Amino acid sequence: MKQVILISTGLLLTTPFIHAEKNKDKKPNVVFILADDLGYGDLSCYGQEKFETPNIDKLAQSGMRFTQCYSGTTVSAPSRSCLLTGTHSGHTPVRGNLELDPEGQFPLPDDARTIFEVMKDAGYKTSAQATGASVENINLILNGEAELAIAMQDSVVQAYEGFGAFEKAEPDLRAMMRLWPNYVQLVTVASTGIKSVEDLKGKRVGIGAPNSGVELNARMIYEAYGMTYEDSDVDYLSYGEAIDQMKNGQCDAAFVTSGLPNATVSELAFRSTAKAETT
Repeated sequence: MKQVILISTGLLLTTPFIHAEKNKDKKPNVVFILADDLGYGDLSCYGQEKFETPNIDKLAQSGMRFTQCYSGTTVSAPSRSCLLTGTHSGHTPVRGNLELDPEGQFPLPDDARTIFEVMKDAGYKTSAQATGASVENINLILNGEAELAIAMQDSVVQAYEGFGAFEKAEPDLRAMMRLWPNYVQLVTVASTGIKSVEDLKGKRVGIGAPNSGVELNARMIYEAYGMTYEDSDVDYLSYGEAIDQMKNGQCDAAFVTSGLPNATVSELAFRSTAKAETT
């Protein structure tokens, strides 16, 4: 059986990686990896000394580093818009000073010309697919609909050994690299009175999108404490959506699986009138 390749990651892939073909007549293969909330000074290959990022450093060693560039704007979505469209903050279609109510930026318009369309014009075949997270990504590979995917390690282990969300073992899965450590957090605010997992009984809880890595972690934690989703008023929200609901008082707690620190949780702590707590 043909082996398939799976990227197992704790959060997001990080920097563009270019692999040059031995045959110089061929265009190099390009894997474009975009990370949110990852700054220039967060990587040891750029001189950061507080912790190490060895896997990303290996990508840098086999490619090139850009050391004379600036972020297009000051915040997340507009900066990504500048990067993807090659426009500066005065012309980029996603603006920091033009937001959707109640919060958030407009998406890229359909006529926005991105780096991927430029690459198509140069003869590249480009493809990106939005999916329902880890379990769906793994199933896409197993069904031959994808060759490479991002998935959280817990989901990969379940698929490889055949338990949880997967009925049979899939021993042909292969992991290319581990890029970021994941931490499962139960996030709440002090006003809810939640101090432990048991306190989730009767509470409104965001457990992650269906079959996402976050949701698998939430299910495992409920089971470890002898509980089920029926013990809480659960909602299949991504942790970003759940935390937005917490700001509005419509959700009591949310499961968050990510690297540390998590920008969404940090924002809750800074913006909430109640203290944000993690368990």
